[in-house]
Amino acid sequence: MNDRKLFYVIFLIIILGAADLSAQGETTCRVAWNPISDPGVTEVLVYRSTTDVLVEYQQIAAVDVTSNLFTDTYENGFEPGVQYFYRLRSRNVVGAVSGFSERLSAHYIHPSDPYEIMQRCMITSVTAIDASTWRVEWSTQQPSRGRLEYWKMSTGEITVSSTDETLSTTHYIDITGLDLESIYFVRAISRDESLENMIVSSNYSFVTSDNGAPLEFVLDPDVLTVDEGGTGQFNVRLSSIPDGTVDVQVQRLAGDSDIDVESGEALTFTSADWYVEQMVTIMAYEDLDEEDGEAVIRISSVAGPEVISFDLVVSEVDNDKGDGNNGNLASAIVAIYPIPFQPASGNLTIGNLPDNGRIGIYDLRGQKVWDESWAETTTLIWNGENNTGVSVASGRYFVVISDSDGQISEKRVILVVN
Repeated sequence: MNDRKLFYVIFLIIILGAADLSAQGETTCRVAWNPISDPGVTEVLVYRSTTDVLVEYQQIAAVDVTSNLFTDTYENGFEPGVQYFYRLRSRNVVGAVSGFSERLSAHYIHPSDPYEIMQRCMITSVTAIDASTWRVEWSTQQPSRGRLEYWKMSTGEITVSSTDETLSTTHYIDITGLDLESIYFVRAISRDESLENMIVSSNYSFVTSDNGAPLEFVLDPDVLTVDEGGTGQFNVRLSSIPDGTVDVQVQRLAGDSDIDVESGEALTFTSADWYVEQMVTIMAYEDLDEEDGEAVIRISSVAGPEVISFDLVVSEVDNDKGDGNNGNLASAIVAIYPIPFQPASGNLTIGNLPDNGRIGIYDLRGQKVWDESWAETTTLIWNGENNTGVSVASGRYFVVISDSDGQISEKRVILVVN
């Protein structure tokens, strides 16, 4: 009889105590209950289900009675975009388990959820009130009370706002003390009138710049220098949230034709990823001149709510300065010869090579097709195959010879005809 009475008391404690769910971090949910002082209780059992059907609840944790909370995480199978129901049970000193507590539910809305799901709790606008204050508005399908969590992208440290205690389907809270020219994320956490159901909006991003500032490209770096025969990269993002999708084209506008876009010619930004940097790679192809080249690379919108552009100046550091064009280059497979004369057949013979040197043969896009190094003065034979043993395509190629200091001692153009 005493055990049955203890069991009953525990059951009531759990029912009354299971009264709090809160969002915590990016992808976790904290289940909390009132501290249990009854010495007969040893553990609190946490159950979870995707439906509020008792037989479908699965135990996910057993928490020592000295604690009164449990954090549900990815490691425990928690995922955003799923509505979860939680119930508690208790275990006493003789191992008896109580019945289920009342249930609480939590739903983290995922950015990929359908719009009708997003509307259950959705941030509708973020507006600058003054230089350091921003008003965040959100709506819920059911009357609710709620608060905000927000963080700066570079730190990730979450700040929790005060709670709007008004039971309503529309809310706003002003957040202050934000750093200017920074990217922030915010989400709304709402509870219904019963306090039994929590719903968390998907993250909303905004930038703390002038509210009326025009949409622009932000480049890092915004000037670029590339070695001849090499590549350089820069990153592109938008300055603020666009009203729609922005399709971007990156291309050489003017200047040295040996400088061009190797990858990242077409980019796309949306209101969901406008702040994510996308990489563009610039190639400075090998040439025979001894001049530092320069080209203008234009980044421009080709479709979207606004027409915007940015011109990036790319400087090339030439690697031919001091090249005396000395050497003894003959010819290679089928018909390979120095341009514009002396055609020959067979292999390419390269003689009088300096000690501890290196040779590289490049196509016109600056991609190395074959290379070799040596310790002492020697003569090398190239059979017209790349480093994997496959014959190269017909066309012009650069032969670049470097000395032991890595300085280019000679560069020649050859033509391969297969």
